[in-house]
Amino acid sequence: MKSLSLFFMTLFVTLTFFGCKDDSTVSESAEDLVEEKNDDPQPEPLTEEQLIHDRIGKFLAGIELGNIGNESPFDQEQWSAHSNQLEENWGKMESTRLTPMSNWVNQKINPVINDTLPLLYPYSGPDFLHANYLFPDASSYVMMALEPIGDLPDFSSMSQEKMDNYLKNINRFLRDIYRRSYFITKNMEGDVDTSAVNGILPVLYVFIERSDYQILNVERVGLSSSGEIVPKAEGVSKKLDGVRFSIMQNGSTKRKELVYWDCDISNSGFENTPELAMYLSKLPTGNAFMKSASYLMHYGTFSQMRELVMKKSEAILEDDTGIPYKYFKPAEWTPNLYGKYTKPIADFQARLWQEDLQFAYDSTDQYSGTLPFSLGYHWGDGVQNYMIYFKK
Repeated sequence: MKSLSLFFMTLFVTLTFFGCKDDSTVSESAEDLVEEKNDDPQPEPLTEEQLIHDRIGKFLAGIELGNIGNESPFDQEQWSAHSNQLEENWGKMESTRLTPMSNWVNQKINPVINDTLPLLYPYSGPDFLHANYLFPDASSYVMMALEPIGDLPDFSSMSQEKMDNYLKNINRFLRDIYRRSYFITKNMEGDVDTSAVNGILPVLYVFIERSDYQILNVERVGLSSSGEIVPKAEGVSKKLDGVRFSIMQNGSTKRKELVYWDCDISNSGFENTPELAMYLSKLPTGNAFMKSASYLMHYGTFSQMRELVMKKSEAILEDDTGIPYKYFKPAEWTPNLYGKYTKPIADFQARLWQEDLQFAYDSTDQYSGTLPFSLGYHWGDGVQNYMIYFKK
């Protein structure tokens, strides 16, 4: 693990390097011309207020034991146990799921899509982890679900016992991601009700840091009546809650935005929060991702969200719990089908099985190959399906 001093030294050197440019000489080499065309703004040195978010993220993610505002000495053995457990579980995920998934994306997905477009991820829960591995170059991420955001505790007043309990609860919160690749809503609700972890906020910190990002800033946000993001204190809606992260991948100089909304995206939810529908309608064209989405897009009560995703997307990556195959008209979309299609697991109704999708999987012109990883409800038998639809 890096020490805190090493982290700050590395950060200082990195920022100093990117902040200093020698304009005394001009070269006409190809490399210099490429650099001159790079208009990405260079990062400014972070303030102490901004640095605390990254410290907290690394602390919660088991990456670095640093100063997170706790005035009393924290038991390093307790944090080391937390870190070791995260390392062990993360190592298993990387070998069996994340690395094969990343290789598949590089071979099959990235070459055929504009992977720098914004990503829309409905029914996401706090799952930035898989969104980033599947769309690592997305310019921004918008995630939406019903799980509450909650708050971070006041670390400065926490006893060692409470801190130890908090870290153990974070690992418990992640158990379904480790094993199944998705969160189970009733488990999350139980975890929130019975522990000091009162929402998904600390999990977002963990996923961002474990995905090799630095957290630059975090702010609570809401929506104005016209669907614009505003600071939470100015938000007019009391029916949705948002958090916005400013993040930057280690080794990069490009800042990204991750927004998570605790909101209802059913038709009735849009009726009750029209500013949410306005906000989504203003999003730029991008890509979309859906997995383990409880088949909600199959129902008429979620038709508005289904139509919005299809309107806003250049490409849609999903399993069969997302938008049904029948809505992707051949004149408008080109499907590439991966894995193996099978009936929904026992938790869902058998009538959600799609006969036309099965026929498409049996068709040689639409079937595109196997999946080298398991991601979704069929984690038990590994019989997974993923479709990527390209807008024509």
